[in-house]
Order: sequence, then C-alpha cells, then structure tokens
Amino acid sequence: MNDNDFMEQLATYLNTHLNLPLPVQLSFLTDEPSIALFPVPGGRTTTSYWDTTKEMDFKWELMVQEKSAEDTAAIMWAIYGELSKEELMVTSSNGSYEFNQMNLDQPELEGEKDEMTVWSLSGAANLTI
Repeated sequence: MNDNDFMEQLATYLNTHLNLPLPVQLSFLTDEPSIALFPVPGGRTTTSYWDTTKEMDFKWELMVQEKSAEDTAAIMWAIYGELSKEELMVTSSNGSYEFNQMNLDQPELEGEKDEMTVWSLSGAANLTI
C-alpha cells in the first residue's frame, strides 16, 4: 500500500468540490486554524480474492479547528454532507485503488484548544487494492 494515494485524493476531492475557507491538508492539527486529514490505525481487510486483490476498510480522521464556533461547525457539516453523498467517488490518480464506498461516523464536537473550537469526523473508505 505504499503507493496508495487515497488520502491525497480525498484531500483533493474536498478542496475541489467545496469552497472551504481553509484547505484540507494531510497533517495533524497545528496551533493555527486548520483542517487536518490523517490516517488512523484499525483498518482491516474485508475480502480477499484468489488473484491477491483485496477489499479493505481504510480508516481516516478529519479535524477542523477555527476561531469561530459557528464557522467551525459550518465547515464540518459541509464536509460531512459532501462525503455522505451516495454518488461520492474518490478516484485514484495512479490506479492504486478502486473506491467502493465511504462509511462515516457522526461529526463530534471535541471542545476548545487555544481559544479555537475543534470538531472531528472519522470514517472508513472501502477500497479494492
């Protein structure tokens, strides 16, 4: 999975399809307003095929941190709405995976950090690799 570009493509998808005030970046939260996207442990293979192809759940988390509580919530719900669409398709640019579906948890208000409001969203993309 070293050449799997799912995380890059998910960030690009969100940055392209939504008019967000901050870019989605592959990183962890910093001390500045930001939208951070990163992989998390716990993914698993759901199906293995005889040709060594497999379906797997690839887990990720996205966090939004902004000074305005209203802006933070609006950003999170826009992202959640976009990723909840039935026709969602996050396509690989290098053929490293085939996107099957996205499974999302409900967004969660994490609280405040450095006078900024923080929301999180966790999900798992089912990919064929």
